[in-house]
Amino acid sequence: MKLIIHGREYDAVSLEKATLLHAMELKVQSRAITADGQGLGTKALEDLQRRAELTGAEADADANMLMFCVMVFFTRRAAGDRITFEEAASIGPGDFEVIREPGDTPEPQPEGPTAPGGPETPEAPGDLAAADAGPMNSPSTT
Repeated sequence: MKLIIHGREYDAVSLEKATLLHAMELKVQSRAITADGQGLGTKALEDLQRRAELTGAEADADANMLMFCVMVFFTRRAAGDRITFEEAASIGPGDFEVIREPGDTPEPQPEGPTAPGGPETPEAPGDLAAADAGPMNSPSTT
């Protein structure tokens, strides 16, 4: 996987590929954001990653967002950028792009009622014309 951050392309560095030095720097720099003040050490990062990988109703958006910030920190540090964790976490949605490469682990697909075509899908594929005639797509009468 590649990350493009502020127009520069990086090889993404996951938790498993981070150097010990960068992991220690992250722990020190993240003390202010952890409830116990200990920072994001090995156990905290493993728990965070497990929570970030949950899907469906159990999905943890905060864990997912924080793990992305961790990946940005590790990625930019591995590329030689001397940034802080705060700087890594300060990128906006328009400042980065994720590029998947052949061989990358595919993202998990939703299962059950939220999956496309599942029991809670409002229309069957043949009913798309009926969905297009809804109140949002009908001409205004005012």
